[in-house]
Parts: sequence; structure tokens; C-alpha cells
Amino acid sequence: MAAPSFAEVIVEEREMVVNLPPEIADEEGRQRVTLRYLEGSRKATEGGGGGGGGGEGVEGASGMTVVLLHGRAFEAKTWKDIGTIDHLAAAGHRVIAVDLPGGKGRTSDSLSTRAAHEGFLAVLWQHFDLTNRSVLVSPSLSGRYSLPFVAQQSRLKTGRQLGGYVPVAPVMVNSYSDKISGSEVPALVLNGERDNPERAHFLAGLFVNHRVVIFKGAGHACYMDQPGFFNDLVGQFVMQRAVPANLQ
Repeated sequence: MAAPSFAEVIVEEREMVVNLPPEIADEEGRQRVTLRYLEGSRKATEGGGGGGGGGEGVEGASGMTVVLLHGRAFEAKTWKDIGTIDHLAAAGHRVIAVDLPGGKGRTSDSLSTRAAHEGFLAVLWQHFDLTNRSVLVSPSLSGRYSLPFVAQQSRLKTGRQLGGYVPVAPVMVNSYSDKISGSEVPALVLNGERDNPERAHFLAGLFVNHRVVIFKGAGHACYMDQPGFFNDLVGQFVMQRAVPANLQ
């Protein structure tokens, strides 16, 4: 049987209302955030198969979902601009690029407390119905969301909902290092050569299963300096997570 033929990547602008539990409401008591995001998938050509009918969209044909956060100076659209969404979606992954609250992107609502930052991704995972077949990509300032979530997931013996973590020079490593130390969440730690690479090695050492890649000549936003290399690395990491361990 011929392999399915995939020809088109679809990237859609979406929004949803996220209801926050009372314990992580912000200091103004806000419990609802209107979150805007981009969602990428690949569309099967008519007759292409791959689990969908002729011409139907196939979201997450690989079974994997990649959630892309962003740093202070960037937004969800950045991942479209540098080809990350298209690269991952073309490989059959569901891709969700989030405009974080209070950031540069289209989500105008903000979260002002540490408790809200720490609890936000757990709520997001529930809204998107994500499982351990998900990978989180988190650069820079988004570490205040991702690191506490990774710490929470690392403490779980069963029912973990995170299959992989790709930190890119995240903030607040020291604040959560004790809680993450010994984590069994697979990690691909990326860092620019000109942005304190020793920090990347320290962070990687907190994870049992890790790989460190230092981008030669790159700065803090290494994915902007070398987007093709970045996209290839993340794509390979996600695909490894999609393959059962006994088949790797």
C-alpha cells in the first residue's frame, strides 16, 4: 500500500476562555482568561488516507502534540514566521502556539501572581485534553510557566501528562531546581553559545534523560539566529517521543 500523501499545512487563529480555579486567580480576582493561540495541523490530500477521509484535516496524525510558548519580545506568530509550526505540523504533529497572558501577542488578559503562573499550564493541559504524548517548548520568560509545571509533573509516579520538555534559556531555574532535580521527563536543553551556556548544563543535569545542544555563535533567542537548526532538533526530539521505547 502506498504511503499517505500530505500536501498542505493548515494554521488557524483560535481563541478560548480559560476558567482558572480560585486558588490561582490573580490579585484582582480574575478567574477567566480569553486565550488566543495558533493551531497547526496537516491536511491529507484527497484519497491520501492517514486515518482521515478524503480531503479531511488530520490533526496530530503522529499522536503527538507540541505546545509552543514564547519569551517577552515574541508571540505565537513568531513560531509561524520562523517555520516551526509548519515544520512540526508537516511531520504529523498537532501544534499549539500560545499567546501568553500579558505578553506581546493577541491575548490581552494578564496574570499577575506567581500562583497564577504556576498553575496556568495545568489548566491549559486540561482544556486541550493533553496526555503524556505532548511536548512543551519554553523559551526565556515563559520559564515562569513551564518550570513549575515540569516540577509538578516530575513528582507524579503515574498519570504524567508531559512527554518531553524543550527549555531554551528559561528564567527562574534556580527557583525550581530542587523540585525538578531527578526528573524523569525527557529534556532537550537548548542554549545560545553567547548566552551563558553553563546555565544550560546545570539545567540539563536536573533531568535523568537529557540532551544539551549549544548553538554556536547564537545569542539568547537561538531559535531566531538559527531557525532551521532549531526546527530540526525539536522535530527529531518530538518524533523520538512518538516512537514507543521498545521500538527505538
